[in-house]
Amino acid sequence: MEINLHIVDSSSPNNTALLFIPGQPYTDAQIEALSSSLSSHFKVLTLRNDLPTSMQVFTFADALDAELKKQRIKTCTVLGVGSGTSLAQAISIRYPKRIRRVALVDAIPRVAPTALMKLIDRIEGLLPLGLPFRSLSDDFDSRPMLHRIHCPCLIALSPSADSYTKEQSTMLGKRIPNSWSHVLGNEVFDATSGTLAFTNEFEKLLLEFMEVPAKRPQKNIARA
Repeated sequence: MEINLHIVDSSSPNNTALLFIPGQPYTDAQIEALSSSLSSHFKVLTLRNDLPTSMQVFTFADALDAELKKQRIKTCTVLGVGSGTSLAQAISIRYPKRIRRVALVDAIPRVAPTALMKLIDRIEGLLPLGLPFRSLSDDFDSRPMLHRIHCPCLIALSPSADSYTKEQSTMLGKRIPNSWSHVLGNEVFDATSGTLAFTNEFEKLLLEFMEVPAKRPQKNIARA
């Protein structure tokens, strides 16, 4: 499986690597603009591949880790948005030594949940133990494995998040041991900009999150 990364080196060789996994396809110009907006703080590696199917998530995560190793990325922060958050969770679960921090925006446990899956997820959320039903397929579902994400995890919600995403993001915040939840006042991307860029609010939040010690528990941090 071939992994296609768009790489923008940081202006400083000491800046950390940021693996950005978008939730939708972008043009080359949009990827360049998004990468450049963060390149003063990070070496930005943006995934250009289409997201994997629900049955190929871990296989894709393996290939993605191999590509990071090929690029000599020993550790990195992974940023997932929308459907990209499922893959971000998968690689964090699969390769905890590679992923130092994980930031999830509008996070969901599956790549592309169907209406039936969403209904089941909501029913499970009402169960006393809140545990997922035994999987009846090979579809990726991060929920039984969330306890394996030990690195600091930022879970942000945008104003446009639907009710299902809000429910699942809340669940993720409760189950990931070292998590910090935040509700954004604005969207992640700046729609008023001439080019696609992250909003100042989100960029500031991400940089604040990067100051959190990688081995310090976050459960006592005040949540927005």
